[in-house]
Amino acid sequence: MDGYDFLSDSQKHDLNSGIAAYLKDRGLEESYEAFMRESHLEGVQLSKKAPLFVQRWNALLRLTKKNTELEATVAVLQRNTYTRAATGLDPKKWVPRSTLAEKTMLVSTQPVHAVAFHPQLPIVASGSDDTAVKIWDCDTGLQTAYLRGHQQGVIALAYSHNGERLASASIDATVKLWDGVMPELPIFTLQGHDHTVSGVAFMPDDKHLVSSSRDGSIRLWDPSNGYCVAVLRCDDTWIRSVRPSPCGTLLASGGNDHKLTIWSMATKEPTHTLHGHEHVVEVVDWVSETFDTTKNGKKPESQMIVASAGRDKKIILWAATTGEMLYTFLGHNNWIRSLKCHPHGKYLISACDDFSIRVWDIENQRCIVTIENAHSHFINSIDFHQQMPMVVTGSSGGEIKTWGCK
Repeated sequence: MDGYDFLSDSQKHDLNSGIAAYLKDRGLEESYEAFMRESHLEGVQLSKKAPLFVQRWNALLRLTKKNTELEATVAVLQRNTYTRAATGLDPKKWVPRSTLAEKTMLVSTQPVHAVAFHPQLPIVASGSDDTAVKIWDCDTGLQTAYLRGHQQGVIALAYSHNGERLASASIDATVKLWDGVMPELPIFTLQGHDHTVSGVAFMPDDKHLVSSSRDGSIRLWDPSNGYCVAVLRCDDTWIRSVRPSPCGTLLASGGNDHKLTIWSMATKEPTHTLHGHEHVVEVVDWVSETFDTTKNGKKPESQMIVASAGRDKKIILWAATTGEMLYTFLGHNNWIRSLKCHPHGKYLISACDDFSIRVWDIENQRCIVTIENAHSHFINSIDFHQQMPMVVTGSSGGEIKTWGCK
């Protein structure tokens, strides 16, 4: 009994006819003639309908699209269920409070450098020194995809805001774009950087992607074709992190020169170079809300705020349009590796080499949650889910953890 005995004679005939039609349409005459002989189709008139493969492929695409739509619907229903179940708290106040992680996934025997949630679905991507990008189901803790393509470690990840694309950045000096829902092979490999690519992010409209590198440049890419459309230079310093502002008019970057740089997307030139850190700036992120800030008796003014953190153990908040240093948060006692703004803008969450996670109340300028020993190794990356009450962390111990929020 072979592996196709479950097919009827007519189904086997249709399958063979489809293969033959495919070979003929591709111009593979020798293969076509050999297959016709060996499958006993010589003298048989092939159907003029679309080949079986084409019909089945079109059906698969329709089913895939329908499945994606259903998954999005389930995600919305799940989010609403989470909302009702989260002890009645406003989603704007969701933060991790328990010292116990909900799920722990062993990703690799090597350090995990990057984690990123899909913006709608309960899945998370991880990148590590083993060169692979892995996709995980947050509900089951199971790995659902294993993506190979990079030649060296993956150290930054970002989903597009619509969830259709996933970008991965690597020590191999490339950025790869993957399908955000059903990733298999890279859609594009973005080449142009001369050294490690350590930062990657989509612009708010998803029409462009930005990356930062050890080669001292920020590159702007068109994800629809993989072309580089602009290059921003920064004094040959390693630019470790780059993020676009929520409105998309500015970029913030930080790196080995201990500075935070604000860039105009209109001119592709710096608007402010901000000094305040005393060591490498590891990460930058934008606060997704504006705040009325008062300092030194000045009149309150609505500010677009950007945050930076690094090896001097500080988190500094800045007014992006004026370059004014607003607040400094202290509490970590080692290098701060990752920083993420709450989806609703009221909090920051930080991850550190001191093995801890901290949640910071921006408006009241204080730490409200500390989870000590969240991992047993350095915590390299952290992310808030945009729609569900979850936080994810990745560590040098090769594991990722998800944390419930309430």
